[in-house]
Amino acid sequence: MRLIVLALLISSTMLQPAAGPPAGVLRVTFLGTGGGPAVGIDRAGPASLVEFGSEVLLIDAGRGTVERLQGLNRSPGSISQIFLTHLHSDHTVGLPEVWLSGWWRGRPAAPLEVRGPEGTRDMMAHLQQAFSYDVAIRSGPPENLNREKAARRIRYYGRRGLRAQRREGYRDRR
Repeated sequence: MRLIVLALLISSTMLQPAAGPPAGVLRVTFLGTGGGPAVGIDRAGPASLVEFGSEVLLIDAGRGTVERLQGLNRSPGSISQIFLTHLHSDHTVGLPEVWLSGWWRGRPAAPLEVRGPEGTRDMMAHLQQAFSYDVAIRSGPPENLNREKAARRIRYYGRRGLRAQRREGYRDRR
């Protein structure tokens, strides 16, 4: 009996919503650092969570992003913007799950913005097309999810995206 009570206490504290960083504090959490096409059970693909005040951003959305967010008790619905460094599959394969699970879990009325290099707009339009059947089915009974909230505003920056510059950090190369 003590073991059951202890398990319930632990599980209830694990389900508490994650608090954002204290006011004025920028928090960056590496959700996954595994790069390249090689897949490993112990490493998630590239993704970083950036939090400042009420802003919650994601840089890249590699494999396992949603699972790592859940491990932090963060809902994908809390993410307002995703920035893609480049369009390699290891940096984008988690996008459909971040987008759709944010919708399922009640993303606020504001649309998710996805920003990235040239090709981002087409990639997101094709993702919306690829998952249009799922959106249509979940918009009806028994789930009755709001189809309008699945819609996304897509933006992109630069022609070649962000490039790392030694000693200069990131800058937009046009």
